[in-house]
Amino acid sequence: MEFLKAAGQTPTVTEHKAVLTCEEAAEVRGVSLASGAKAMLIKDGGKKLAKEGVPYYLAIISATNKFNSKRFCKVLGTKSVSFAKPEVVHELTGCLTGAVPPFG
Repeated sequence: MEFLKAAGQTPTVTEHKAVLTCEEAAEVRGVSLASGAKAMLIKDGGKKLAKEGVPYYLAIISATNKFNSKRFCKVLGTKSVSFAKPEVVHELTGCLTGAVPPFG
């Protein structure tokens, strides 16, 4: 919040029940699915980044889209990617799976 305020933005906070999908989030917020984003912690299965100690990416896509692992691999120049395990998501972001914000 402080980062957004310092950048001249006026963020609003909407509290709602816990949800696991973008569809549920849009419904409880009373907005269209297209107004949201999916934030996914993705593990790079390649060895290069693992050696550098940075095997994860925060991938952000429109809530209306599906994650395309083949396309993501091509962009990264790696052979495989996978979704981070829920315990890793929590360890690295402090959030539960499905609640990761679209900020790095």
